[in-house]
Amino acid sequence: MSATILDKPKYRQLLGDTLPVVIHSTTEYRRLLRTASGLMEKPEEEISDEEGRLLEMLAMLIEDYETRRCPLPPTEPHKMLAHLLKERDMAPADLQNMLPKSRIFRDPQRQARDQQESG
Repeated sequence: MSATILDKPKYRQLLGDTLPVVIHSTTEYRRLLRTASGLMEKPEEEISDEEGRLLEMLAMLIEDYETRRCPLPPTEPHKMLAHLLKERDMAPADLQNMLPKSRIFRDPQRQARDQQESG
């Protein structure tokens, strides 16, 4: 986010309406999550700089609470990926459409074959 000069009265009003706090309860968590969700439903071009800055703060507060409340267990990346694929009923091949077209994600055997053909 850029260092935009905020409209102080508008931002002050948003803060007063939202009352963002370090989250210590489920009630506070739900309240701030509802506010963040409401802002995220707006088309991006309609979100003011002040709302964007508020949304950024809410995201940090929510993420902090979720990390403290429900920390993810340490796991190996390939196991986490396998779990996420299973949860979404996806196969590894389904990731091809989601990942950037980069040589990093190509099959090593295919990459070696392509290099032989071009060299």
